[in-house]
Amino acid sequence: MRFGRWLLRAFVALVVGILVLVAVGYLLLETGWGRERIRRLAVSEAPKYLYGQLAIGRLSGSLLHGVALDGVDLTQDGRPVFHADRVTVSYNAIGLARGVYALDTIQIDRASLHLVEAGGVWNVARLVRPQPPKPTKRNASFAIRQFTMRDSDVTVEGPGARARHLSAVNAAGSLQVAGSRVGVQIDRATLRDDRSGFVIQSEEDEARARAS
Repeated sequence: MRFGRWLLRAFVALVVGILVLVAVGYLLLETGWGRERIRRLAVSEAPKYLYGQLAIGRLSGSLLHGVALDGVDLTQDGRPVFHADRVTVSYNAIGLARGVYALDTIQIDRASLHLVEAGGVWNVARLVRPQPPKPTKRNASFAIRQFTMRDSDVTVEGPGARARHLSAVNAAGSLQVAGSRVGVQIDRATLRDDRSGFVIQSEEDEARARAS
């Protein structure tokens, strides 16, 4: 009987200890100090996965539900590839922990994307470092349920051709990756070709423009 009470007390103490650790961990993650540590870790670990240099000016938000990254820059061989004033991501942390690799939303504000072709290869096609295959029971999958890009621009450079600049780029859609298959759905998009002045609008945006 005495042993049973001791075992019960030990179990209660263990549960309380785990709850305290979880609470402390949550508080650390939700503090500026914790976010700064994670920002530095992300920047330092990026070269393992990218052929390029990643910089993040500031990380804010709730790490358990979603974060905002300010001043995101990606360069390759000293040349800019991507910049965004802000990237906002929302997700389900419990789902991620259970292996459901999906982001609920990702919003990119005031971005600049530089696409450069050299030797028949685009710079963005060689950004990701190949990783050793991992044994899995099923093909790995990843999804972005809704992505939006707002007030952005794209520069396209090819050999022997003048660079083309697309401005006022706004788009929304979703992305699904299953094994080696990548599916992208664009629900709406608008952009302007600065060289020709031609404006491209999706049907939904055209209807909205006529209504206004």
